[in-house]
Amino acid sequence: MGQPVESLSQSFDEFEPTWEDYNPEIKKELDCYLSKISLEVAEDIREVLLKSSNLRLQHRFIDFITNYVSDSFFTDEAIEIKFALRKSELKRTLRNAYTMRSNYVHLLVPIQQQLRDPQIAEGDLFHWENEPYLTFGGLTRLAYHVINNFIWKQDYLKIEEYDWKKDLPGIVWMKLAPQYWIWKDEGFDPSHATKKLSGFLTNIQNVKVSGDSLVDLRKLLKKYESFIPSAKKKYQIPMLAVYCLFNLFIREEERMPNYKDFIEEYEDILSDCDIVMMIVYLLLNEKWPWDIEECVSHYDDYKKNKFSKNALSVPLLIELCLIVEIANMYLRADELDKYNKWLYTACLEASGKPDIQKFIDECKSKGIEVDCKLILKPLKTKGNIK
Repeated sequence: MGQPVESLSQSFDEFEPTWEDYNPEIKKELDCYLSKISLEVAEDIREVLLKSSNLRLQHRFIDFITNYVSDSFFTDEAIEIKFALRKSELKRTLRNAYTMRSNYVHLLVPIQQQLRDPQIAEGDLFHWENEPYLTFGGLTRLAYHVINNFIWKQDYLKIEEYDWKKDLPGIVWMKLAPQYWIWKDEGFDPSHATKKLSGFLTNIQNVKVSGDSLVDLRKLLKKYESFIPSAKKKYQIPMLAVYCLFNLFIREEERMPNYKDFIEEYEDILSDCDIVMMIVYLLLNEKWPWDIEECVSHYDDYKKNKFSKNALSVPLLIELCLIVEIANMYLRADELDKYNKWLYTACLEASGKPDIQKFIDECKSKGIEVDCKLILKPLKTKGNIK
C-alpha cells in the first residue's frame, strides 16, 4: 500500500533522485564546472550530491504524506483503533517505514519480525526499542486516508478536454518508415539535417539489402544548396553527406545540375574525419584516409551518444561496416589483437544475423579483411570467402 503513496509523492517537488537523472542541461552545466577541478574532488562532490538525493527522497515522501493527513485521522477515524497512531509520532513513523522499505528493496533486509504477527497487525503501531513502526494495518489505513485526501484536494473540472482517439482499441503509434518523410522539403530547417540523414541511411540500407527504391530527394537537395552555405558546420556535415550520397548513387543524367562544382566547394569539410564522413566513404567504397585512432575516437563518441534524442541513428548493417572497417585498418597495421577484438565486437553486434556472424568469423579465422559490400547485401548460409 505504500507504493501508490510513494508514486504520488514523486511529483511533490522538482528534485531528481540520481546524478544521471538530473535535468540534462543542469547536469551538463555542472559537469562543465566540475571538469575545471581535479577528478578526485569532482567525484567527491558528485558522491555528496547523491547522498543528499537519498535524504531528499525520504523527506519528499514524508512531507507529501504529512501534507495530506488531516486531523480527522487522529480523531474521528481513530475511534476504536488499537494502538492508534498519534500525530506527534507521524513523521518519525514515516521515516522508519521509508528506511525499512529501502533496506528491504535494496539490501534484502527483512522487515521487523513482529510486524508479521497477526495479533500485532491489528493496531496502527508497534514500538520496538522506543521506535514506532507502522503495521500493515496501520499503513493501509494511512495510505487510504492520504490517497482519499489527495483526490478530494485536486481542482474540480466540469469538462476535461481529452484526445480520446489515441486510446481507442487497435490504435498503436509507430514511427513512419523513411520513404514517407525524408523527401519532404516543406518547413525544412538545418536542425532537421541529422534526422534526414538517419532516415536516408535506412533507405540506402534497404536499397542494398532488400532492393527497395531510392527515394527522390532532388527537391530537398535544392533547398540544401541554399541552406548549406550559411548553416553551422554541425548541420552542414549531414546535409553534405545526403547531397553526396544521393548524387553519386543515381544515374548521371538524374543528378543535381552542377553537383560536382557544389561538392568541390566543401571539399575541406568532406575530407575531415567524422562519423558521418566515415559512413559516406564506406558507402562510396572508398578507403578511409584518416588515422586509425582518430576513426576509433569518432566511433566511440558516436556510440556514447547514440541513444540521445537527436543523435544520428545508423542502421545496423551500416554500423557493422564501421566496426569491421576499423578491424580492417588494424589488420593493415599488423595489430592482430585489435583486429580480432573489433571483429569479435562486430559478431556480438550482429545478434540475430547468423549468416553475417559466420561470414565475419570465417574472415577472422583466415586473418583477412572483411568486405563491407558483402555485409550490405543478403548473405547466404555459405560464406563467400576466397
